[in-house]
Amino acid sequence: MLMTRASVDGVVAGVAIAATWVLFATVLAGAGSLIGRWVMGGRRLSLQSSLWLGLAIFLAYVAAVHLVMPADQRTWLPFLLLALVELVLSRRQIGQAIKFGASRIRTPLVGTGCGIGVAVTLWIANLSVQPPLHYDSGLYHLQAISWARDYPVVTGLANLHFRLGYTSAWWPFSSSLGVGPWRGHESHLPTGFVVTLLVVTLLSIVIGALARRRYGGGELLAILLLPVSLSQLAFGWVSSPANDQPAYVFTVMLAVFGIRALSGTAQAVPVALALAITTALVRIQFAPFAILLSLAILIFWWRRSSFAQIRRPAIAFLCLGPGVRSGAYSAGSHSLRVSAVSPASGGNAGVLADTHRGGRFISRRRGELRTS
Repeated sequence: MLMTRASVDGVVAGVAIAATWVLFATVLAGAGSLIGRWVMGGRRLSLQSSLWLGLAIFLAYVAAVHLVMPADQRTWLPFLLLALVELVLSRRQIGQAIKFGASRIRTPLVGTGCGIGVAVTLWIANLSVQPPLHYDSGLYHLQAISWARDYPVVTGLANLHFRLGYTSAWWPFSSSLGVGPWRGHESHLPTGFVVTLLVVTLLSIVIGALARRRYGGGELLAILLLPVSLSQLAFGWVSSPANDQPAYVFTVMLAVFGIRALSGTAQAVPVALALAITTALVRIQFAPFAILLSLAILIFWWRRSSFAQIRRPAIAFLCLGPGVRSGAYSAGSHSLRVSAVSPASGGNAGVLADTHRGGRFISRRRGELRTS
C-alpha cells in the first residue's frame, strides 16, 4: 500500500528530529569533554560521562542566563565554541575512537546493541512528531516555553496568579532548542531527546557489562532500569514538554553515576554532582535526594589519594549546587519565578494586572510587559 503524503511528512519530520538530537548531543559531548578534562586535571572522560556532564552543565547555564536574557538559540554559542575547541585539541583521539568503535561494531553483541539503539532513537523521534498529549502542556507548558524564548525572568510576575510561579529550568532549556527551523516548534524536541539519551546510555552500559562480564552497582542498576525506562514511552508524553519524564531521566542517571562514584570511579564524581544540580533545577521535589547523594559523594572522595588530581573547588561548588537551588527557591518565593504566560497567548493578552514586589512595579497590558 502506498504511503500517504501525511505519512511521508511524518517520517521526514521524525528523521529530522533524530538528526537534530544527534547534533545537540555532539555539541554537548564535546563541551562536556573539555570541561571534564579541566575538572579532572587533564584526565579524559568517557563519551557517556562527557555527554551527561555537558547536558547537565548546559541546562544549569541556560537557567542562569535566563535570569537576564531570553533563553533562545544564542545560549548555544559558548558551548558550540567549547565543542569546536575540543574537536581541534582532541582530533587525534577522536579519530582513534572512531576506528576502535568501527572495529567493535562488527562483534555480534555490540552490533546488535547499536542496531537496537538506532531503532529506539528513530522510534522515539517518531513519537515526538505527534502533538503534545500531556494535559498541562496546553495549560501552561507551551506558554512557558514561548515566554522563556522571548523574555527573561520578570521579578514579581507570579503574584498575578500562582501558575505564573511554576518554575523549572526545563522550560528555558526547551526554548533554547528552538534553533533555526525549530523555532516555535521546540516542544517536540526536549523530552524525547533526554529519554533517548537515557535509553541509549542504559543500553550501552548493559552491553558493556555483558561484553566484559563485570557487573558493578551502576551496571546492575542499568540492567534493572532499562525495561522500566522503555515502559515510560507507553505514557505518550514524549512529545510534551512536561518536566515529569525529564525528572525521572535525570534522577535515574544521577543514581547510576552516583553509585559509580561511591564505588570508586573517579570520573563519575563531577558527572553525578552536575546531575544533582540539574535534577534539583528540573524538579525541586527531588532536591533532598540530590543534596544527600552529593554530600555522600563528597565525604567518600574528599580524602582519597586518587581524588588529589581533581579540582576540589569545582567539586565543592557542584556539591553545593542543589542546596543553593533549594534555598533560592524557598527564599525567593514568587519574586524570582518565571512567568508561564506567553506574550502571544490570546487568553491573557488584553488583561491589565498590576502588582508591587520589593519596590518593583509590574504592568502587563495588550501583551506588553514593563517594569519600573
